[in-house]
Amino acid sequence: MKYLKKLAFLSCLATSPFALAGSWTTATGKLVDLRIFDGFQIYGTLEGVQLSCSNNGRFLVTTQEFTLKDQLFSMMLAAQVSGKSVQLYDTGECSSNRDKTIVNGLRFTE
Repeated sequence: MKYLKKLAFLSCLATSPFALAGSWTTATGKLVDLRIFDGFQIYGTLEGVQLSCSNNGRFLVTTQEFTLKDQLFSMMLAAQVSGKSVQLYDTGECSSNRDKTIVNGLRFTE
């Protein structure tokens, strides 16, 4: 049991740098454009926010996990319809043509 606890602790330390690769945007904004493409990619624009790969707030959520995609799209749609401001979790990665930031999280700020 003692060794199992040490192993669990060491595995958390080993994977923690990967879990903290991105960060929440410091600025908040309203979603002004939102769409799904190819069944698993969500494109959008966060008004007035500069992201790591785009000056115009354009972002991309790309995941094969349909539950995550559905949850994020539902939250984004609710934010757009209600006019609430949001923050995105910016992974620091860029889309293949480097004009969109890849994000994997969203939170309401109002």
